[in-house]
Amino acid sequence: MSMHARTHARTASPVRDGRDPPDAQGSAQPGAGEPPAPRPPLRRALVVEDEDSWFRAVERAVRAHGWSCEHARSVAEARALLVRSFDAVLVDLDLGAGGRGEDVLTLLAARPTPVPTVVLSAYANQAVANVLGLDGIPFLDKMAGLATLLATLEQEVGLNRLMTARGLVGVFARVEKRLLCTMLDALRATGGNQSRAARRLGIPRTTLQDRMKVYGLRSAAFRRQES
Repeated sequence: MSMHARTHARTASPVRDGRDPPDAQGSAQPGAGEPPAPRPPLRRALVVEDEDSWFRAVERAVRAHGWSCEHARSVAEARALLVRSFDAVLVDLDLGAGGRGEDVLTLLAARPTPVPTVVLSAYANQAVANVLGLDGIPFLDKMAGLATLLATLEQEVGLNRLMTARGLVGVFARVEKRLLCTMLDALRATGGNQSRAARRLGIPRTTLQDRMKVYGLRSAAFRRQES
């Protein structure tokens, strides 16, 4: 999908705008020669992945949605690049000779501000996530597909923005994000039906409504996602 709408030139009519028609020399129409509107900056992602082919596939997929990518093939390269600011980080757990993805997560945890992070692996499952202590960090199988990866990446960026806006950091942000994700799952599963979602969550409907107001969530956004 294109990130930038195309602008279509429209010739001003002397009748409509009340201006004199151009002279015989062919003077420029209003707006001619103006510089194009600046493009919004690309969001920057660090992809820590030892396989070049997989990195290129990810880069192509996310670039179409307004992301640029930096590539680190090892923990050492990731450490060097993380002196810069990134909007998100994708980390493969198995970096081959380049080290372990868990060490990159340790580097990220030491940063003063949280960075939206998605962990990838060829053997992703909840048991492995629990062993690694990936509390609140999405853990995807690399075979899940690029569409799933992109959707998860965008969700993490959105959740991080919400946590930052509420001034939540560290363990408080992780707990709140886990609760919010559980609420979103319930709303998706029920097509935005607040009564049914509240029953799934085991909370009063009024409590769910209060939480939805806090995060600016509307039931209509989930109505087409009912399963």
